[in-house]
Amino acid sequence: GATYFAVTPNRLVDTRSHLGLSSILKAGVAGTFQVTGRSTDPDLNIPTGAIAVTGNLTVTDQSAPGYLALTTVATKSPTTSTLNFPLGDSRANGVTIPLGTGGTLGITYVSKARATTDVVFDVTGYFVPGASGATYFAVTPNRLVDTRSHLGLSSILKAGVAGTFQVTGRSTDPDLNIPTGAIAVTGNLTVTDQSAPGYLALTTVATKSPTTSTLNFPLGDSRANGVTIPLGTGGTLGITYVSKARATTDVVFDVTGYFLAPG
Repeated sequence: GATYFAVTPNRLVDTRSHLGLSSILKAGVAGTFQVTGRSTDPDLNIPTGAIAVTGNLTVTDQSAPGYLALTTVATKSPTTSTLNFPLGDSRANGVTIPLGTGGTLGITYVSKARATTDVVFDVTGYFVPGASGATYFAVTPNRLVDTRSHLGLSSILKAGVAGTFQVTGRSTDPDLNIPTGAIAVTGNLTVTDQSAPGYLALTTVATKSPTTSTLNFPLGDSRANGVTIPLGTGGTLGITYVSKARATTDVVFDVTGYFLAPG
């Protein structure tokens, strides 16, 4: 099988700025975007030879409800779906997906005729054949962060204030613990009790101005998204709530597994 390499989360597609795709998506019109070879920075680049990637797909500014399908080969009639959404709701979904020929992915917006939407895709890692990368270990799903009870983070999140929480070495139970040496984790990020709409960004290094997003949400909706994310120095993750000034939110993070580099 393939082994995993984490990259610093970075944006490959944003139709609002014509990044990755030249225009807004139109319903029933399949698009193709390049995934591999997009950066000269090895901490960001998905190399030629990658067979699959992990990342986060986000929809925004849709003119009608529908769904997005990420596919290995672009098709105007996809048989699978990746992200379903109503009108007026920016929302995201974590993905693991195989790449097509030449290191590309297809994307299709399925909705009523003449509907349009913007789309964002952030990449977090890739798989290559062989045993040189990281291997995956599952743990019993367990909670690392719950701001409602001050678990993992000492207080509720405030908009624009970056927080950091410890991921590794949290338990003496090997069925629950993420060990020192883990380079990335899988898990589930949940927002609740938000005072304003916005998004949460999980990052390798805490920043008040993140360039990627993990979980988009409106007001009054407890919502979750699956994630695969590389860890920062000392086995930590950063988290930021991006919203209007003085907004606050609670956040929950459950971990489900980790990747270890060989050796």
